[in-house]
Amino acid sequence: MNKMFKIVRREFIEIVRKKSFLIGLFLVPVFVVASILVPVLLARVDVGKQKRIAVVDQTGILYRPLEARLDERLKDGRLEYLLEDVRPGPDLETTRRQLTSEINAGKLDAYLVVPADVFEKGEAGFYGKNVSDMRQVGRLRSALSQIVVAHRLAQRGLDPESVRKWTRRVQLQTLKIVKGKEKKSGFAREYFTSFAFAMLLYMVTIIYGIMVMRGVLEEKSTRMVEVMLSSVDPLQMMAGKILGIGAASLVQVTVWIGVGLLATAYGRMAFGPNLPFAIETGMVVYFGVYFVLGYFLYATLYAIIGAICDTEQDAQHLQILVIVPMVLSLLAMTFITRQPSAAPSVVMSLIPFFAPMIMIVRVNVLTPPWIEIAASILILIGTIAGVMWAAARIYRIGILMRGKRATLSEMVRWVRYG
Repeated sequence: MNKMFKIVRREFIEIVRKKSFLIGLFLVPVFVVASILVPVLLARVDVGKQKRIAVVDQTGILYRPLEARLDERLKDGRLEYLLEDVRPGPDLETTRRQLTSEINAGKLDAYLVVPADVFEKGEAGFYGKNVSDMRQVGRLRSALSQIVVAHRLAQRGLDPESVRKWTRRVQLQTLKIVKGKEKKSGFAREYFTSFAFAMLLYMVTIIYGIMVMRGVLEEKSTRMVEVMLSSVDPLQMMAGKILGIGAASLVQVTVWIGVGLLATAYGRMAFGPNLPFAIETGMVVYFGVYFVLGYFLYATLYAIIGAICDTEQDAQHLQILVIVPMVLSLLAMTFITRQPSAAPSVVMSLIPFFAPMIMIVRVNVLTPPWIEIAASILILIGTIAGVMWAAARIYRIGILMRGKRATLSEMVRWVRYG
């Protein structure tokens, strides 16, 4: 046992000393949090600049209502939109060329052309050097649409205010009941949080599982394994490698989750409770359990691939057998989020190769009965024990075999008579 812990220590130290590990440990969560929070913060930044927009109103009746609707003000009290009423001449193209020259000269920021048939066709044109300001374009579109719709209704003898009141949409507030208490939630938060946890489990399991496989291949190709097997049992050697690399992955995931919890707390203080993404403390516990179990299951399979293959190219071909169950779990996420208690969801969460990711989604959306959670954990533990027992027998022979990849019949024979 002491020898196994030496292997664990060696594998752990070898990984955590790498610059790539340190970069991933700290820079990745900072980058992810920044990519979420920075756009939100920048969207709130008010540069305090007035927009000078010329309006070519060919209807002759929309300019004043539009000016009245665009009444937003900057922090210093100035109007945000300065509109200029441009009378359309006999030739619209001449007017447009003149306005374009004023934009080029910096006298205008943009101009809006409202054709005479806007009430029938519902189309207008917005021209400017910068048309990617979605807030500005959306505000103009909204104001113009409201005025046009009000005019259409008035032409038919309907009061626009009354129609707006009658057709006002119902705002459906979603409240999730958790242990008898109400909590604001919704599909977007449930889905994105579930997707984040599932993707984290997927990426870390793949990355560190491949590390296990490559470590086995490296020791096999350098014949180091032959020296190690003279003093260490194959099972201890394989378990030490899986545990050492797993410890490094656990450190990384712990730091990432910690950053996520801090970002959630900051987001609630800065933006209120209606965050599109939030990490709950209770979910972290479930994630930790299923991450550890999922890692052991898949890392053991990667260790088998490394033991039975002679080159990394051969190993890459077999990786698809390990990756497919996790990819299928990701593809099933939308259904699981919508129907967490449906029979397919329950069945997939009890199949050990799907259970880690599927159960994480189910717990986040609608925590299943404890008997289902316990059953999935026990089935996972039993499967891991069985896979590790078979892997030890395959590992003992496959790690010493060189020159060809083991066949399925050979591996079955090793397991039966190992």
